[in-house]
Amino acid sequence: MRYMMREGRYALGIGRLTITESTFMIAAATVVGIGGGFGAILFRAMIAGAQWLAFGVVGGGLQPRIGSLAVVLQLALGGAIAAFVATRFAPEAKGHGVPEVMEAVALRGGIMRPRVIAVKSIASATSIGFGGSCGR
Repeated sequence: MRYMMREGRYALGIGRLTITESTFMIAAATVVGIGGGFGAILFRAMIAGAQWLAFGVVGGGLQPRIGSLAVVLQLALGGAIAAFVATRFAPEAKGHGVPEVMEAVALRGGIMRPRVIAVKSIASATSIGFGGSCGR
């Protein structure tokens, strides 16, 4: 890849192919937008799966036996699962997320391990699906 000046505008040359900088940015934005949309759909599906597990499987089995105490146990179980996943598979996936992203941008050029992103998504979906007080 190389940058060059073409007709008074910057262009990106990849082999014989030459595209303008604005065309490249539009293509990159399209790819990022589509990826973000699919990511949001996947995250909602993960939350729905966690809700089914919490209120269908766990709640359905506990509710007839212990009544409203089942809700407290569901919340505790969801928190325990989310904490276990976060501490076991990516210990650096602690906290709320925004400070960690800012730290990655400031200190590591915006690079985060893909594992951290996956673990935070799983832990967040589990917490939300089990009834934790947080949002998508």
